[in-house]
Amino acid sequence: MQCLPREEIFQNFDGNQRSVGLEVAMDALPIGVVTALVTPMRDGKLDEVGLQSMLERQISQKISAVVMAGTTGEVSTLEDAEYAKLLEMTVKIAAGRLFLMAGTGSNATATAIRRTQLAEKLGYDAVLVVAPYYNKPSKDGILAHYSAIATSTGLPIVPYSIPSRCGIEIALDTLCQLHERHPQICGLKEAGTDCDRIAQLRHTLGHSFRLYAGNDTLLLPFLASGADGTICAAANACPEGFIKVLQLALANDFMAARAVQFSLLPLLRALGCEVNPVPLKFVLQELGFIASAEVRAPLAPLAAANAKLVRAALQTYLANRA
Repeated sequence: MQCLPREEIFQNFDGNQRSVGLEVAMDALPIGVVTALVTPMRDGKLDEVGLQSMLERQISQKISAVVMAGTTGEVSTLEDAEYAKLLEMTVKIAAGRLFLMAGTGSNATATAIRRTQLAEKLGYDAVLVVAPYYNKPSKDGILAHYSAIATSTGLPIVPYSIPSRCGIEIALDTLCQLHERHPQICGLKEAGTDCDRIAQLRHTLGHSFRLYAGNDTLLLPFLASGADGTICAAANACPEGFIKVLQLALANDFMAARAVQFSLLPLLRALGCEVNPVPLKFVLQELGFIASAEVRAPLAPLAAANAKLVRAALQTYLANRA
């Protein structure tokens, strides 16, 4: 399918109707703010009421898409049955109202294939597949891993490069080879800090290949380098700020976009005081979006000193937003 130019997509945006990212009827993956959704938990179990509340809020905020069972969703601590239940519940609540991505990555190729096929069977629109972590495969291993997943599904695939968690980076030439061999590998979540990678990929792969910022604090510089949006943890709490940055940047008003990005930075830095999603779940409980900030072991509740810091940053953000 032919992709609309980024500028035309933005010009067609109607803020009273839908978000930027949903103006993608002619393309496989959305432009815009994609929320990496938390997995609400209570008393050691999935909180179905909390999940519905979070999804309904994302819909009401006209977010572009959500990723379920990603890093922010604590996928590494979900049992297989919980993982399947989470994906199923999300489809029941939001299918047809949100573009749905499932986090299906694993450092075992067979597991990633099994998860991807489950997501496809349930009706997901795309999958986010993190680079194999811990076992640190070679370039040939990464090529074989993603190729095997691509041949197992008809869904669009977004590789996820996050060297800080995986110990490896998906190389530019590897991404280009994967896209050439398997056109359904048509996006990247880039959680490194190198804007030049985004610029090189945009130049090489063109505008039909979706590029998403993976670090919330780097959305604006990544947009300036050619990114199409962000797959974002903090959008659980403040989607409106990220949507505004994106709107302004795609309209080439980078001065105004910078002002909005700067208004987000104190809260974003506070959210980095401990590993994601520990501070984020604390914020969501403070806002009343979920009933409990519970995280699953080995993650621990937010330390008291950090809770004070995060609460102060949240109150400042809310006061300034008002």
